[in-house]
Amino acid sequence: MMVQQKTYNPAHTLAQQTGSIKKNLLVAILVSIGVILFTVSMLPQSYDADTSQIGNGKPAIVIIYDGENAVSDELMESFSRVRGDLEAEVAFILADIDAPKGRAFARANATPTSAALFFDGKGNRITALYSPQDADTLKRSIVQIFGL
Repeated sequence: MMVQQKTYNPAHTLAQQTGSIKKNLLVAILVSIGVILFTVSMLPQSYDADTSQIGNGKPAIVIIYDGENAVSDELMESFSRVRGDLEAEVAFILADIDAPKGRAFARANATPTSAALFFDGKGNRITALYSPQDADTLKRSIVQIFGL
């Protein structure tokens, strides 16, 4: 009886390892793409920066935003939580001070960063909010201010 002896072929072993690495890399890339797409889909809709909407018949809230200010981030988060429930009745507008138009709007309204300005449908400034609130309190405030 003849025993067949296996011979070690380094090229064959290397080809198997390379194929396995390519397969694992492809799986990792596909999983990463899936995670990225899911994360992007979960982000809130972006805010409109068009301040010309103020005074067009619909009440508007302009959030003066500074990305380098923690209070500004909290204020933005509060508005993001209530926006979906109220955007049919209220225009939510972002004035980012890192953008020239946003900075000009804040200056023209003598408003510091981390504030939200409330305008009626005719464009009259009603009030301002300077600190974050929890979502329920903020929603009640918006409803009361605009009489919704």
